[in-house]
Amino acid sequence: PIRRSALGALGGLGSTDWESFHHGGEDPACSEPVEVAYLSAIVGRCIEDEPAAEVRASACRAIGHVCATVPAGAGGFDKIWATLSSSMRSCLRDSNQSVRCMALLAVGN
Repeated sequence: PIRRSALGALGGLGSTDWESFHHGGEDPACSEPVEVAYLSAIVGRCIEDEPAAEVRASACRAIGHVCATVPAGAGGFDKIWATLSSSMRSCLRDSNQSVRCMALLAVGN
């Protein structure tokens, strides 16, 4: 339940929130902008490595909201669109209907 709630909060961030992450600079422990690191973590931990379908669906929904909120090419997001599209393609083939539905939302956005 906590992962789904956290993903819901992440999906609720607005464009100014993501812009403030971008202008906050890079995480010294990470070689990429903070916003890209956050989205990479979602993709890696909550979609690709996640056994619970409801968490995968929530992650797809959060990514869909982020895609609708942040314009393509903004900040460092151009680096992660290829990763997102690959993960969304696998979610579109997921055996769980909720995951497929939320992946369609993400792809549509």
